[in-house]
Amino acid sequence: MRRLICILLLLVCLSTTVYANPNMQADVGNIDVPMSTPLIDGSIAADEGWSEGVYAHKDLMATFGNCNEILQSFYLYYAYDKDGIYYAADILDNSFVLSTGEDDIDNVQNDFNIKNEVVYGYNGDIFTFVIDPLGRFLEEGYMSNTDYNTWYSVGIFENNICRMYRAHNRSGDITSDVKVKGQVTNDGWCFEAFIPWEFICQDTDELSFGDISVTTEELCSGGAKHRAMAIYMDRFIDPEAGEVATFQRFATCGYILADGLKGYLSSGVCLKAYGITLSFGANGEVTEPVETDETTIATGAVDTTIDTKESEKSTETESGTHPVTTQTGSKLTTQKTASKTSSTTKKAVTGGITGDNAAQTGDIGVGIAIGVAAIAVIAFIFVKKKL
Repeated sequence: MRRLICILLLLVCLSTTVYANPNMQADVGNIDVPMSTPLIDGSIAADEGWSEGVYAHKDLMATFGNCNEILQSFYLYYAYDKDGIYYAADILDNSFVLSTGEDDIDNVQNDFNIKNEVVYGYNGDIFTFVIDPLGRFLEEGYMSNTDYNTWYSVGIFENNICRMYRAHNRSGDITSDVKVKGQVTNDGWCFEAFIPWEFICQDTDELSFGDISVTTEELCSGGAKHRAMAIYMDRFIDPEAGEVATFQRFATCGYILADGLKGYLSSGVCLKAYGITLSFGANGEVTEPVETDETTIATGAVDTTIDTKESEKSTETESGTHPVTTQTGSKLTTQKTASKTSSTTKKAVTGGITGDNAAQTGDIGVGIAIGVAAIAVIAFIFVKKKL
């Protein structure tokens, strides 16, 4: 019976971190990153030296925070030089919410029990880039569901203005210290961003309280490998409340983590859960731009030869890749409405609320945890009486 109690208590611990995505079948995995210096102008172009575009969709990502369906997908692009790391995303979300200011919907107090720290930065749809430089944090044993690297989050405002917010360390708007440009597209929005290596070095030192140090030379050396993750905060206009609320959060989580746990059974966004490896050119040489073909994707606009919706429904376990195009992409729609207008009506799952305006949740992990905890308590009382 004591063994039974131990098993039940173990189930309680596991259940508190369940963020199920039954569609997740693999992870994004390795991305070969060229050494180049793309022009940060908000238009992703092949002749700028970006990596081949990697398609991240619901089969390769884990949800966290609620159990609504993943309705969005995006193409990821990376590059690096001696000064910093470049990343870009072409986000297929034709019903995104423009940001209007700092996030007043979700914060760390609700998600990570840290009082009143803004984590997602802005109050619209948010794309977050996270990096474990050279995998040093994982090497040092940062394996808890509450361990995080610094988050660099991008939001898009009216008139194609993009801003970047840093969280989990020296939190605040850092737009003036980095480079970030973007635009609204026919199929969603896109952006290009640059973060100096100096930022990552300092954030690494401060976040680890001086236990982990990295240098610019190490970070941009040929053959360097960095663990990474992309996180998407999907918001919508709640038709009942008439306010912006969170519909879904999802991330490029690893399918199997370093501790052997399946990724979707972790917190989804903790440090050990990263599902991307950025592999820098072996000799640090500049990689020639990829060649395009007639099935390429224009920035923010899907070519008619590709059925994106069918791709999202695919159950293939390998991540799809696609080169960027030499075209500038779709026409700008700078006054696009902030309300969710996709053909798929977003009606959030009702249940427990994780934020004041979050018409979102029904956290599966919490529900299971309560049930299993109750069983464990009953079993413990029963056994105690028998002993």
